[in-house]
Amino acid sequence: LGMPATARREERLLEASRRIAAMRPRRPARVEVAATRAIDVEAVTDLVAAAGHAVVGRRLGRPPIDHTADAVVWDAGDLDTSHITWTGLLSANRPHAAIILLDSFPRSETAAAAIRMGATAVLSRPASLESLSGILLHVAPPSSGIRG
Repeated sequence: LGMPATARREERLLEASRRIAAMRPRRPARVEVAATRAIDVEAVTDLVAAAGHAVVGRRLGRPPIDHTADAVVWDAGDLDTSHITWTGLLSANRPHAAIILLDSFPRSETAAAAIRMGATAVLSRPASLESLSGILLHVAPPSSGIRG
């Protein structure tokens, strides 16, 4: 909102990177990444790393139910009933872990169903660095009481 309407795309990206770097958590969240295509696994991994968080697992296909991460970022492609059902299983197995779904064209009814099944958020893909950073900021484990 602070950029002029005439700002170029590169200028907006640099400004967003500067703002995100300023709000990085003291302790990064441990994130499991999953996607239906290998290229998407790499893209989401890079996005999570750019947000200042640690990728602890990468998976082609569905994320594992037995993960130990603070959050799961799953690029589901086109969110459907099977993805929503798997989200419920993920949430039931690790109720305190955040589940962030990326959908090609989020529809209100599928997003609402995913959230009812335990998803923390449903983002449109390609997800912006700002959106993912904002969600993961609330997922990061609290820092110890010791200030550096």
